[in-house]
Amino acid sequence: MALRIIRRDYGDITVLELDGGMTMVNLPNPPLFRDTIDDLIRSQRNKIVLLYEGVPYQDSTGNGEIVRAFTKVRNAGGTLVFVGLTQKINDLFQITKLITVFPVFKTLDEALSHLGYSQDGV
Repeated sequence: MALRIIRRDYGDITVLELDGGMTMVNLPNPPLFRDTIDDLIRSQRNKIVLLYEGVPYQDSTGNGEIVRAFTKVRNAGGTLVFVGLTQKINDLFQITKLITVFPVFKTLDEALSHLGYSQDGV
């Protein structure tokens, strides 16, 4: 199953809901994930939440893509955070020490609040 991405905007924050494995098989050409991140940065949307509830597994290719995305967003003056890691992905982040690099939140509301979003528009 190919990776699918659903985009939702909350003010100046973009949430990308990922559905599918972040693997070599799911991240080939066209590079949907990479192009999506690059397009957001080009359009000055550099507060990004990756909603990971639909990502059942990730391999080293996926690890490389998220590190690339994180670095590119940070270099553009933005922030990339993760929400809703499954136990399997959380274990992977622990083993690979990615958990020490990426901001990870349990809920979307926590992530949005961290990035400055208020439902009141404040």
